Amino acid sequence: MDILDGSAKLIIVSDLDLTMVDHDDNHNTSLLKFNALWEAYYRRNSLLVFSTGRSPTSYRKLREERPLLTPDLTVMSVGTEIAYGESMVPDEEWEQFLNRDWNRDLVVEETLKFPELKPQVSNAQDELLQWYVDNAKDNPKVIHAHKRCAGGIIEAIGSFQLGPNLSPRDIIDFKRCCKVETVDPCFEVVKFYVLYERWRRGEVEESELYLEYLKSIFPAGGIVVVDANGKERSREELIDGIRGLHGDMKTTPFQTWVDCLSSSQIGSDSWLLRFNKWESSSSSSGNQFLGCFTTVLMSFQSKVSEGGLIWMHVQHTWLDGLHSDPQHYTCFI
Repeated sequence: MDILDGSAKLIIVSDLDLTMVDHDDNHNTSLLKFNALWEAYYRRNSLLVFSTGRSPTSYRKLREERPLLTPDLTVMSVGTEIAYGESMVPDEEWEQFLNRDWNRDLVVEETLKFPELKPQVSNAQDELLQWYVDNAKDNPKVIHAHKRCAGGIIEAIGSFQLGPNLSPRDIIDFKRCCKVETVDPCFEVVKFYVLYERWRRGEVEESELYLEYLKSIFPAGGIVVVDANGKERSREELIDGIRGLHGDMKTTPFQTWVDCLSSSQIGSDSWLLRFNKWESSSSSSGNQFLGCFTTVLMSFQSKVSEGGLIWMHVQHTWLDGLHSDPQHYTCFI
């Protein structure tokens, strides 16, 4: 497990089904809003923990179906299995501790003596709501969120003043989105891909403003992007390519998000950012996820870019087990 340099600014421990993941939201709206908020402001100095009754196999299946971030720690099988980080390194000491003197047959035999005991067959949301009414309705340290699932977690962050609670996906004004008020490379990455998604979904007008924004943050001359298939592009080739993608995913529930975003300052005015960049779209066979490991070299040049941050170079590499036919690969950035 990666260790923070100091104490965690915030630790969020969340269940998955009907808590982080809203199974009634086919577009994963609230989940993607949380993803953008976490990666923009919290990934660098906070810890995200998923605590679920799902087994590791069931948990991995859910990750193939929903755009879940990679937690720092995953607690599965109702607390009996713990794994750390992106590689899901198992906590063997915890497993050995639980296995000591464990006798499942004896437990089953004893529980059969109590017919009122029944296996849990559904989510405990109704019981939790009743507990809130009976015990915590007037407790200022407990809130009943008005928004569902991940939206409720964002609401709690704001209600308890734990930190920023405006997701980059909730910034509506396009012109405002194109302006950076502070030098924050992580926010810049998240905001960039939110805009990229909106452009391809046709949710913003086909305006030269966005293309001028791209022109202002990439240097002229030389190769600025190498995609996952090894295709090299200059700034001009990049902008021309993206110009032709406006609205190409308008009829498809296309989504893009970043995960495991880290930033290292490698000079007085330069940063190296690493993250997994994901894209998904639906088809007759279900959701299709494409993922790349991405590195970005950024430099602060206030006289060149309005926001000050220049994307000097972008390199994509397919994540393990993922690839695409170059003829059908339309991701330019």
